[in-house]
Amino acid sequence: AAVTTIASAWRQRRFQRAVESINEAAIRLQRWWRDLSTSCEYRHFVAEILATSKVLQNIYLSAHATRIQRWFRVQRQRPFEFYRCRAAVIKLQANIRRHQAQELVNLMKATLGVHVNYHLSETVALEKDSLGKLSKHSSLPSDATEFTGPTCQILVTQSLSRYQKFRLVEASVGKIQPYWRWYRVWKAVCLVQRRYRGHLARVHLARHIAAATRIQAAVRSRNVVRNLGPRRLAAAQLAKEQRRRAYLWGDSSKRTSRMSGLSASGGSAVSKKLSYR
Repeated sequence: AAVTTIASAWRQRRFQRAVESINEAAIRLQRWWRDLSTSCEYRHFVAEILATSKVLQNIYLSAHATRIQRWFRVQRQRPFEFYRCRAAVIKLQANIRRHQAQELVNLMKATLGVHVNYHLSETVALEKDSLGKLSKHSSLPSDATEFTGPTCQILVTQSLSRYQKFRLVEASVGKIQPYWRWYRVWKAVCLVQRRYRGHLARVHLARHIAAATRIQAAVRSRNVVRNLGPRRLAAAQLAKEQRRRAYLWGDSSKRTSRMSGLSASGGSAVSKKLSYR
C-alpha cells in the first residue's frame, strides 16, 4: 500500500510538471504566432499603402504634366494676335490703377482712423436675456417719449463700408484674441491630458485583464490537478480490487477442478470394487 501511494504521488507530481510545461509551451507558441502574424499583416499593409501612394502620385503628376504639355502645344500652334495682347495690356493697366487708388484710400483711412461717433447710429431699447443680462435690444416703441426703460446707441452697419467694418471688428476682437489663444491652449492641454489618461486607463485595464486571465488559467489547472489526484487513486484502488478478485476467482476455479477430478477418480474406484464383487 505504501509503495502504491508513493508511486501514485510520484506519477501525480510528474503529471503536474508535464501539464505545467505543456501550458507554458502552448502560451509561448501562441504569443510567438500572434507576434509573427501581426508583424506579417503590418508589413503587407504598409507595403500596400506605399505601393498605392506611389501609383496615385505617379497618376497625379502624369495627369498634370499631360495637361500642361497639351496646353503648351495648343498655345504654340495658335497665331500671335495683336488685339489679344492689347486687351491684356489694358486689363493690366486697369488693375494697376485700381490697386494704386485702393492703396491711397487705405492710407487716408489709416491716417484719419475710424471714429464711431462720426458714423450713423440709432437708439434702441435694451432687453434682458435668459440669464437676466441686458444683452438683447429691440427698436423703440412708437411712443418713445414715454419709454422709461434702458436704452443705448448702436451703429447702423448698413451704412458702413467693408474697410470700416473690418477696422471696427479688429478693434473689438483685439481684446478677445488673447483670451481665445489662452482658451485654445487650455483646451489642447485638457485634450492631451484626457487622451493620456484614457491611454493609461486602457493599459491598466489590459494588464488587469491579462493578470486575471493568468490567474484563471492557474486556478483551472490547479482544480484539474486536484480533481485528477483522487480519480487516479480511485482508479488504482479499483484496479487493485479487480486484480485481487481475479486472483481469488482463479484459485477457486482451480480448486473446483481438483475436487471434480478427485470425485471422478473415487467413483470409478467404487464401481470397480462393485464389479469385482
